[in-house]
Amino acid sequence: KLSYRAPTGGKIELDFSSYSDISALDPAPRITLSESLLATSQFVNTKWEGQKLIIYDYEEVAEGSLIVITMKKMKNPLTEATHSVTLKIYDSSSNVIYNYIFGSIVISAADDAASVTVNLKPSTTFKGRKVIVEAELSANKAIPEASTITVQLPSEILNDEGAVDLAEYGVDSFAELSGVLFDDEDPFKPKARFDSNQPLSGISYDYNNKRLTMKTGEDIARGIRLFIRLSKLILPETSSTKSESFVVTVVNNGETIAQNDQSSDQSKILYSSLPDPVELTVTGKVKPRTEGLLAKYTFEFQLPAKVDSYKSSIKIRFPESQYEDDLAPDGKEIKCKGLEGFVDPSNKLKCLVSNSEITIFDYDSLAQGTIRIRIKNVINPDGGKTKKFSFYIHNLDDDYLTYIGEDKVDFDIIDSPEKLNFRAKPVIDVINTKTQLNFWIQPTQAPINANDSIVIDLPKEYVDSLDLDPCVISAPSGDNQRAQAASGSTLA
Repeated sequence: KLSYRAPTGGKIELDFSSYSDISALDPAPRITLSESLLATSQFVNTKWEGQKLIIYDYEEVAEGSLIVITMKKMKNPLTEATHSVTLKIYDSSSNVIYNYIFGSIVISAADDAASVTVNLKPSTTFKGRKVIVEAELSANKAIPEASTITVQLPSEILNDEGAVDLAEYGVDSFAELSGVLFDDEDPFKPKARFDSNQPLSGISYDYNNKRLTMKTGEDIARGIRLFIRLSKLILPETSSTKSESFVVTVVNNGETIAQNDQSSDQSKILYSSLPDPVELTVTGKVKPRTEGLLAKYTFEFQLPAKVDSYKSSIKIRFPESQYEDDLAPDGKEIKCKGLEGFVDPSNKLKCLVSNSEITIFDYDSLAQGTIRIRIKNVINPDGGKTKKFSFYIHNLDDDYLTYIGEDKVDFDIIDSPEKLNFRAKPVIDVINTKTQLNFWIQPTQAPINANDSIVIDLPKEYVDSLDLDPCVISAPSGDNQRAQAASGSTLA
C-alpha cells in the first residue's frame, strides 16, 4: 500500500538481487499487475533489467492505493536464509522518492527431496526376446511448466534394428535416428501421455542413445501419472538376473529437480530364462495309404495344460524329402479341422503351408487333454515307410516353443495298385428290369490270393434296386466260390 503517490512518468522497481539468475529462467516469470495500476493507463509495461523488475508507462497512482504485483515461475534462492527484496519508486526525473525493503522472506530447506516413482511393465522378461516396455511415472512434487523429462534406457537393452524402416525417417544408418517424433497413429512408435491429459511437447526418442525426451506444457500436480510405451527393443542375452536401472530425470531451468531411485528393482526389468519345451506324445493315421492318392492325415496328442490361441500356433512338419513343399497337388488346398480339444465350437482352423510344414492358428484355445487334428488333401508320397513327422506348439507372444514332439510318427505308404482287366455286362439289358450282372476280372501281374477282397463300386443308379442274393465267383479252374453281397453300391 502506497504511503506516497507514484507520479506520472516515473517507474516502480523491485530488486531480487539475492535470488537465482532470473535471465536464465525458461520461461521467464509471469507478471500480473493489480487493477490499481492497470486502470491508470492502457499502456502499462513491465521489463526485467538483470535481477530488477521495472514497471513503467503508468499514470499517477494516488497515495494510499493498494498495488498487487504477482510473479509466477520465480525460482527461490539456493541458500537457506532470510532474504530481502527492495522496492523503489522513481519520479519522472529518475529521482528515488520512495524506498522500502521487504526483509523477512524466509527460504528454508525442503522437507524431503523431490523424486520420481517408476513402475515398469515389460511385455516379456525372457532374455533375448523382443519386448515392449510400458511404464508409469509419477513425482512426489509438482513439476513446473516447461520442465524436461528424460527416460534413459539401460545400454544393455538392444534396439530391434530390423523393425525400423530407415527410409521412413530419411536416414541411411541407425545411428542417425536421434530425434524420432511420436506418432499416435503408429502403434509401433513410442507414446507418452499424462493421465490428466495435460499437454506434452517436443516428444522424441533417440534410437541411437535409447533416450526418451519430452517437455511439460504446464504445471503438473504431484502424483499425476505419466504413461510411456517403447517398442522395437530386444532384451539382452545375459547372465544377469536384472537390468540396469531406467533413469528418469526432471530438469527445470537447467537444474535437476527430481530423479528416480536407481537402486530400486521397480526401475529395472527382472530377467528370466526361457522354459524348456514340454515333450508331447503323438499318434497318427493316414487314409488311404496308397502312394500318389489324396489322403486325410489325423494326428492326436495329449496336452497337459490349456493353451490360449492368442499366445500359440501349432506346427506339423512333414518329411520334406518325401512330401511336396505345398503338400497338396495343383488345384487342391490343404484344409485343417479340429476334431477334438478345440474350444472354438466351429473348429474351423486356418492353415499356412510352406516347405512341407503346416502352421495352424486362429483357434480360440486348446483344452487340456486330447487334441485331434485332421489334415485333408495331402498327396501321399512314394510307397514305403515315411520318415518321422514332428510337432510343435509355439508361444507367439514371446517367440518360443512350449511343447515339442520331434520325430514322433511315421506311416507305411502302399505302392500303387496293380491294374486289372475288367469288363461288366448284364444278362438282360432292358431298362428297369431285374437282371444278373456278370463281371470279368483278370489280374495282369500277380494272382488274386485267397484272402484278398474284391471290391466293386456300382454306379449309383443300381443302388436302390440291388438285391442281396449271393454272388458267385468263377475261377479259371472252374471252381465256384460264393461271396456275400454287401449293402449299398459295393460288392465284396
